[in-house]
Amino acid sequence: MANTQKQAYVADLLAQLQENPHLVVVGFTTTSHRKLEDLRSKLRASGEQAPSVIVLKNSLFKIAFAYHNNKAHLIADDQSELLQSNVKGQSVLLLMNDEWMTTLKTLKDFAKDEEGFEFRVGLIDGNVYEDAGL
Repeated sequence: MANTQKQAYVADLLAQLQENPHLVVVGFTTTSHRKLEDLRSKLRASGEQAPSVIVLKNSLFKIAFAYHNNKAHLIADDQSELLQSNVKGQSVLLLMNDEWMTTLKTLKDFAKDEEGFEFRVGLIDGNVYEDAGL
């Protein structure tokens, strides 16, 4: 049986997935904690409702997303598997509301200057986009 911290993490992630219909997973191999905090502050400054920025535990995210997708029927199973297969390594999850365009622009500008920061996969408007598509 999973420990209570893992259960709480999955439950919190599920609640946030239900509130935010759009998500982006970004890899950060050489990005420091300070740089991630800079990103958070830039995202807060970019719009009224700043996206949630969560450093992922990949396996727990996959469990939460699979459960959420089965309940909400967001995307087909093959698309869900594609999304989950791209969640690997050190990852940050951005959960966004309908103001996702501003968030992606801010994220793109941040990624230009930050080496090792890369788009992995996203779910926007019910479509799964791999790195280049974002």
